[in-house]
Amino acid sequence: MKKAVILLLVLCVCLPGTGWAQERKVNLGDLIRETQQQNLSPEKMSIIWWIPLQFWQISLKQNGALSNEAIDKLLSVLRPYLFLVVAEGNVGPVGDITYKSEETLRTGLKVLDARGRSYEPLPSDKVSEDVNNFVQMMRPILSGGMGPFGENLRFFLFPARDSAGVEIADAVSDNDFDVQLGERRFHWRLPLGSLLPPKVCPDDGELLNGAWTYCPWHGTKLKPLEAPAAPAKSAPG
Repeated sequence: MKKAVILLLVLCVCLPGTGWAQERKVNLGDLIRETQQQNLSPEKMSIIWWIPLQFWQISLKQNGALSNEAIDKLLSVLRPYLFLVVAEGNVGPVGDITYKSEETLRTGLKVLDARGRSYEPLPSDKVSEDVNNFVQMMRPILSGGMGPFGENLRFFLFPARDSAGVEIADAVSDNDFDVQLGERRFHWRLPLGSLLPPKVCPDDGELLNGAWTYCPWHGTKLKPLEAPAAPAKSAPG
């Protein structure tokens, strides 16, 4: 029943190079874990994966198949949208799952920003043709090798910004957001630590989550990680 773990493994296999991003030292596995939420019970399973723009940027750069210019163009196409991948189903007595249809999920799905304002999924005719095509290309990547679970992963797109132009779910801000799926609510605490440099506990020097303010063991305020000193230049001979 650890479907989120399976999804993580498949993504790491399907997207070559998913380990450490060279520019920011971001562990893509940690980013995926931070952006997935799940609710598993003997009767029902629900999984939601919020895909921030940083995921596309990091994974594409690690993949190495596209030039920086091509990546920037793709990101400009994706930037107006907030991406969710959702699966939910009822678990039968022998572990079989009856998945909900895309239409059923859509009627009970909404995003709530830090102020509690809600946003509904965009209909396909309100999404650009390029992004609709991109989603169709992504479906076999997510579903390949995962059987019925993968086939029932549904993409939903929302506006990335509110009417004032403020990003609804900004991965590096401190504005949390929620996703309502039927009667269940899923909460994302921001910023995402995987996208921030680690911080240092002044008591023992341990590197900790960059989104944390205090050490959970000592209660001491964490310090920023100092950049390594540049090597000294040798004097001209």
